[in-house]
Amino acid sequence: MNILYIKTNDYSFAKQIYSKAITAREIINNTPESRIMGFLNDFKKKNNRDGEKIEIPYTRQEIANYTGLRVETVIRTLTKMKTKKIVQIVERKLIY
Repeated sequence: MNILYIKTNDYSFAKQIYSKAITAREIINNTPESRIMGFLNDFKKKNNRDGEKIEIPYTRQEIANYTGLRVETVIRTLTKMKTKKIVQIVERKLIY
């Protein structure tokens, strides 16, 4: 029997598993607004953009898929977040 060993960066793999576990916890235990905030904060952190406003390059449907919400819920929640001045929506683009 031949065994194929693939050399990987164990730290990177552990980091991915940790990230998935955090995401799963956020999806299960939080309100729609906190799920979306978690998604937006995670995106900013992964792109080293903490503390500055950036355009989020995802559609409402993609955000819904990632957060486990229905697209209608994402749209309603983003509208509420816009009213609270947490996000901006300019020409159908999401800015956070």
